[in-house]
Amino acid sequence: MYTEIKHKLMILLVSEEYETKIQAAHFIQSLDPETIMDFLDTLFHEVSTLLMEKQRLQESLTMAHMRGVATETHQIDTTSFEIPAWVNND
Repeated sequence: MYTEIKHKLMILLVSEEYETKIQAAHFIQSLDPETIMDFLDTLFHEVSTLLMEKQRLQESLTMAHMRGVATETHQIDTTSFEIPAWVNND
């Protein structure tokens, strides 16, 4: 259910097709509060895990740079976000 809700929310955010957005909105509105809370709990855990991984990678990069191993080409762009391909597969 988590993946389906996430998919519908991404459709609401990025789809340009009005009918597709309406269908996604109806799906989201039909969810009961417990399902929404479960989704939010899982989403929070997923985001927390990603933030911890980002911090770990930044610390590793800093340590490598301090040892003189890293160069400008090893910089990690943590500001970009790529929309998964499945989002546009309505």
